[in-house]
Amino acid sequence: MPGARGDKGEQGAPGAKGQQELNKIHCEQGKNELRVDLTDFNNQHTFAKYAAFHISGETDQYKLTLGKFVGGTAGDSLSIHNNMPFSTQDSPQKNTCAKIYKGAWWYNDCHHSNLNGIYWLGAHKSFADGVNWFTGKGLNYSYKRSEMKFRPLA
Repeated sequence: MPGARGDKGEQGAPGAKGQQELNKIHCEQGKNELRVDLTDFNNQHTFAKYAAFHISGETDQYKLTLGKFVGGTAGDSLSIHNNMPFSTQDSPQKNTCAKIYKGAWWYNDCHHSNLNGIYWLGAHKSFADGVNWFTGKGLNYSYKRSEMKFRPLA
């Protein structure tokens, strides 16, 4: 990815150096499950769990591979992004979603989640450009905190 080797990405988007490090750690651990934790500005916590989680390497543009959604109070806003490459505002893919929504994500038909969007302070008037999780608080609410946690399958 052009611009992918720097430490810093666009405002609200991670540098791809983080993607490279994540991929290195992830590959060393083998098969994993995923839990996404979200915290809103009222300090209410929700989560979503997935049976499997894998991110491919740089040659496959850090493609996301997810297993089945297995539950959680946040609902499923990630499965639609399954098998998509990671896109940034300066990535070579013909995907304009990263530019439109000012983030970096595994965009598919733009998004149902965008955890690398702009850090708005909760509800916002702009459409879908915050730290969004559609099945949670929708696309006009930006979460205070989001965490994607993976661990080896037992």
